[in-house]
Amino acid sequence: MHRTTSFTSLRQWLPTQYLWPVMLLIGTCLGSLVLIVAVTTRAQDKLQLAREQHSVEQAVQNTVEMAIHDLQDYAKWDDAVRHISQKLDTEWIADNVVAYLAGTQGYSHVLVLDGSDNVVFARVPGGAIKEAATLVAAREFRREVANVRAMPVTGNPIVGGYVRLGSKVYIYTVAQIVPVTEKVRLPERSTHLLAIARPIDSDFLRSLADNQQVQQLSLVLEPVRAGSQVALGGVGGKTQAWLTWKPSTPGAELSRGILPLFLIVGVLTLAVGALIVRLGAGTIKALQSSETHARHLALHDALTGLPNRRALMQHIESLAADSADLTLLWHDLDGFKDVNDLYGHAAGDAVLRQVEERLSAALPCVFVARVGGDEFVAVLNAPSVEDIHHATGAVLGAFAASFLVGTYQIRLGVSIGCAGLGGSSLSPSELMRRADAAMYAAKSQGKGCWRVFEASMDHVHHLRVTMEKDLGEAIATGGIEVVYQPIVDAGSNKIVAVEALSRWTHPVHGTVSPDVFIPLAEQVGMIDALGRHVLREACRASAALPIQLSINLSPAQFWDQNLVRDISMILEEAHFPSERLEVEITESYLLRQPQAAAEILEQLRGTGVTVALDDFGTGFASIGYLRQLPLDRLKIDKQFIKPLESGGRGLDLVCAISALAASLGLEITAEGVETEEQAAMARLAGCSQLQGWLFGRPMAMSDLVDLLETTATSPARQVA
Repeated sequence: MHRTTSFTSLRQWLPTQYLWPVMLLIGTCLGSLVLIVAVTTRAQDKLQLAREQHSVEQAVQNTVEMAIHDLQDYAKWDDAVRHISQKLDTEWIADNVVAYLAGTQGYSHVLVLDGSDNVVFARVPGGAIKEAATLVAAREFRREVANVRAMPVTGNPIVGGYVRLGSKVYIYTVAQIVPVTEKVRLPERSTHLLAIARPIDSDFLRSLADNQQVQQLSLVLEPVRAGSQVALGGVGGKTQAWLTWKPSTPGAELSRGILPLFLIVGVLTLAVGALIVRLGAGTIKALQSSETHARHLALHDALTGLPNRRALMQHIESLAADSADLTLLWHDLDGFKDVNDLYGHAAGDAVLRQVEERLSAALPCVFVARVGGDEFVAVLNAPSVEDIHHATGAVLGAFAASFLVGTYQIRLGVSIGCAGLGGSSLSPSELMRRADAAMYAAKSQGKGCWRVFEASMDHVHHLRVTMEKDLGEAIATGGIEVVYQPIVDAGSNKIVAVEALSRWTHPVHGTVSPDVFIPLAEQVGMIDALGRHVLREACRASAALPIQLSINLSPAQFWDQNLVRDISMILEEAHFPSERLEVEITESYLLRQPQAAAEILEQLRGTGVTVALDDFGTGFASIGYLRQLPLDRLKIDKQFIKPLESGGRGLDLVCAISALAASLGLEITAEGVETEEQAAMARLAGCSQLQGWLFGRPMAMSDLVDLLETTATSPARQVA
């Protein structure tokens, strides 16, 4: 009855001749919307399937490449030749190879094969010796062994892939054990081989599924007739197994969610139907716009708008596919880290946007990408030598002027590395690596210049990467030694304080100067960890001594928002009185933001810690700045102490600095005192403390304790 009444009302509201056309229009609109949604959601499902297919294929390829990368550093290694090929040392293998490949990287099988391809060392899971023997005896594995042995030892004799043993599939990599340098020679017999493998098990599949965001990922030994699958290739491209998964269907889920709504809309009026049509069209447009925006974001840097690393790789691959000769210019900003430390990250972002503008102006019609924090790459298509000279000169000239950020004028340089295909078939990643290595060579030559890649740069680049890794391990494992230089009272010559300094001795690199490893730690972001290590060790070692402890702070440490918290925590852990700790800072990184620096110094002094201005006189500190900054001590740089021996105006200058310090209520320490005459003049000038080789070189804590006991019995004795 209700339906009849409603229909009759509708007929009364609309003339009879328009009723069926209107209903047909509503049906047509609804059907069109349903069709549009169906097509759109189906397209979404296809796009999702293509994304997942590409993602899994890339992950399968990356897994093999990562295994090759993991094994390469251990197979191509002088020590490996000594301890495996020349004389098999299983303990060394366990400590230096297995510890990383199995313990850290998680490879279940680590094998060493002699020149006759017999297993002479095996690290396998418990009870899996037979499984390892089966793996080595597998025909496809033997073919890969033969392939590796056929490769020249002067290159990178290494292969990897997937191999199937019964119902199990393994990722494996095999490499010849060869030296890196000519210091080690291979035995006359066939080389030893190093192999690693891990099974494609449930843990591996679970991790891969989580990383690639696919559902129900599984390993099958036969291809499925339909659906999503990726082949795992072995020797000669022969498929060993397949990975399958349940594709996501966001379109189908969307369709199931909105179809009931369309059924309800079907009984509404023409106006509501028209509104839904417009909303449906708007939804489609929004989806297309969102997809376009997402595609743009995936290939561009959000800050500068330049293409990103992914877009760069695609551009290089496209040019290489067209057999185009190209050259990369790898730009790295000189001094950009100091911009972030001194002015903040907002200023750093502003500088990067200006860098983009200058590069675009200096290199018109050139593909320029941002590939890292302060790294930019330009791609020159088939350039001549003159083109390269012109491009690098234009970029270096663009950095001649200061960058203006607010009221600050910031000067930055740029180092450029140049690498080209030159008719060779280099991979994009190798071409980028060479350009990066050339850039580091430019930095080592004094920065603000450009260098073309040479084969010799690989050794320097490898050494730097190795030293970065070794430095990180040394900091983490306590391999950085803390030594102490005495500071004496100028009147009594008694040791009243020590300055804690860091030293690094490595079994391969030898004794590494602080001038080398401290800047390296600052460049790679390890300086905070290094500073905490030195402070913690120094506080623990000197907690029971009746002397003051002095510690240097780097710019990165000083501007770290957790500085005060970290110092307070370490002092509490070591039961070290805060009033016995003095932190040393240099004026160069205070003067740019004196107000912010003063706030940090007040926070430090609020904990009881005293503050000394180190290397005074080498920067640009004025009396006005000294009055603004809450300091306790000035340390006169050694360049002012050395001239005291020759008399002249050197003494007058030190006296003037001492008088200035006294007027501001500051104690003063003379650094670099090496002779009795310098010490006498520094005392005469009014210095309250003296530091230098005359009173002791940096020494271990045990030697310092002995020295304190000696000077306690002979107060007037000075230490040579």
